[in-house]
Amino acid sequence: MATNDMRSLSLGELLSKLHSAVRQFVSDLDAVIERNMRVSTDDIRSLRASITERLRVGKDEVENKKLLEVLDLLSMDKTVIGLMKDDAEEWLEFIDAVESHIASGEYKASDEEKEELARMRELTARISGLLRG
Repeated sequence: MATNDMRSLSLGELLSKLHSAVRQFVSDLDAVIERNMRVSTDDIRSLRASITERLRVGKDEVENKKLLEVLDLLSMDKTVIGLMKDDAEEWLEFIDAVESHIASGEYKASDEEKEELARMRELTARISGLLRG
């Protein structure tokens, strides 16, 4: 949805869209974290060093190159989790700002908007818990 289209949405509609995005993010994050917990960063480094040594001496070059690609993918997933954490923290700041604005009394949020904000708070707390492991 284009920025101009979003400007015409109510706070409740914006929060609903953010809620959907966070819900999808949590679902995707669960899968990534589960995958990444199977292999530690130290294990990746150790395997990488061993495979690199095998390549250096000319053993099973095709197979070892494929293994290095898989290890690079695992490393990249771990980097992506770090980026997701940054995004989650930005979402928390955004939600805090919305809550603060509503609490100031300048904007009278409907009960539906307040409920949506509470659901967002719950999801972002779940994201924080997942990221902290």
